[in-house]
Formats: sequence, C-alpha cells, structure tokens
Amino acid sequence: MITTLLFVLVGLSAVLFMGRVVRGRTEPISSIAEATARMTQIDLPALANLIDPAQREYLRSRLSRHDFAYLERMRNRVCLEYVKRIADNSTVLLSWSRAALLSPELAAYRDEAREVVDTAMTVRLTALFAMAQLYLGVLMPSLDMQVGSLLTKYQYAASRMTTIGVLTRAPEAQGYSRIA
Repeated sequence: MITTLLFVLVGLSAVLFMGRVVRGRTEPISSIAEATARMTQIDLPALANLIDPAQREYLRSRLSRHDFAYLERMRNRVCLEYVKRIADNSTVLLSWSRAALLSPELAAYRDEAREVVDTAMTVRLTALFAMAQLYLGVLMPSLDMQVGSLLTKYQYAASRMTTIGVLTRAPEAQGYSRIA
C-alpha cells in the first residue's frame, strides 16, 4: 500500500515537473513589442546549414574519422545553443499567445492565438527532445540528429505571431527581426 502511494506521488510529481518544463518560466506578456524584445535572435539560415544532412555527408566524406567526430561534436554544441534559444523563444510565444487569448482587443484573433499556443507547445516539446538528442550527439557524434522538423515548426509559430500583429495593425508590430 505504501509502495503504491509512493509510486503515485512520484508519478504525479514527474507529470507536474514535465508540465512546468514544457510551459517554461516567463512573466505574462501583454504586447507584441514586449514579446519581440524578450526573444533571442536566431540565425535560421545558419541553423538550417548546421542540420542539413547533405552538409554532414559532405564533411564525412572529406574529413578523417577523427576530424569528423571532433567537428561534429562542435557542430552539435552550436546546434544545441540554437535549440535552447528556440525553446526560450517558444516560451515567449506561448506566454504572448496565452495573453492574446485573454485580451478583449484581440478577440477576433482567438483562433489564430490558439493556433500559436498549440504550435508553440509543439515547438517547445520538440526542442526539448532535440536538446536530448544533441547532448547525446556531443557524446557520440556518429548519431544522426533529426532536428529539421523543429526549424519548420518554429518558423510557422513565429510567422503566425507576426501575422496576428500585422492583422491587428498594432504599432508595436514593427521589429520582428528577433523572431527569424
């Protein structure tokens, strides 16, 4: 009986912890300008180059096994930093879109805001799994990393937020350079 209760408590704690990790920690965001100011700039073409399988195969064919492993570890570390930024930015997107759902001024855009919430949650989960893969890739560079879907999902979430800002003609809708 006590063992069962202990397992239930540990399981509940794990679920609550994972919920907290997925949602991230951020203060409520009330405007698009505030959201873009909190976002970290990400060089998406550079990230796309890092995760391109053709680039990886090219390097593998041109470098010795030892040099390729060393370079792949470095590439995984850089990619890990990008993925951490994406995870942080998705937390900001999540916070802003939740605020947009509650905002009376954006009532006409609730469906779009809901879509951003769903996409930002998916991006955050995907980023967390990609981070785990990349940490393994730093230890074992021969593993193939599949991070490409994260980039696509992140671009979609950021574009939806941009679209809502443009549609509402918010004066703070300028300055989306931090998103992409």
